[in-house]
Amino acid sequence: MSALPPEPPTLLETWTKKFQNKWWIAVPAIILGAIVALGEAVKNGKEIRDFLFEKPAASQGPEQASKKTWSLYFDFDKANLKPVSSLQIDSIAQWLSAHPQANVRLQGYANAAEAAETDDDIYGFAIGQRRADAVAAALRAEGVASTRISVVSYGTQQVPDFRTNEEARAIDRVVEAIAN
Repeated sequence: MSALPPEPPTLLETWTKKFQNKWWIAVPAIILGAIVALGEAVKNGKEIRDFLFEKPAASQGPEQASKKTWSLYFDFDKANLKPVSSLQIDSIAQWLSAHPQANVRLQGYANAAEAAETDDDIYGFAIGQRRADAVAAALRAEGVASTRISVVSYGTQQVPDFRTNEEARAIDRVVEAIAN
């Protein structure tokens, strides 16, 4: 199975990267963009902040338009689901029930502190796998067929947040469930 493409950047992220060192272009472009965004947001009945920070629909095809993502977080060095995760498990199972052609890919991650005891990332991959397997077991218990679930561990290799503070480490202790 091929890797899923990364999510497209927001409008603000695109502009920030494009005009990073050209403030004389960036400032008028951002002001003009904000005016356009304001007009679009008002026209569509959206809040301005939602319009600026929403991810645009993927342009890869109709199958990408129905992609849905959930993040299930774990405690340090643990692979057991938190009680709050049951709501997300129910949400995933209901979404898959409403979309019978869809499958879910569970991507397990670990933060660098969890894998620090070893010289390589074997432990990080192992705990990421155990976390993804725990989510898969919970989905099977909700009636999702095993054939619709794929599991992969990225350990610490492709973590969602590469910063090294405690907030980032908490974000990296996650299983991302991507359904499409």
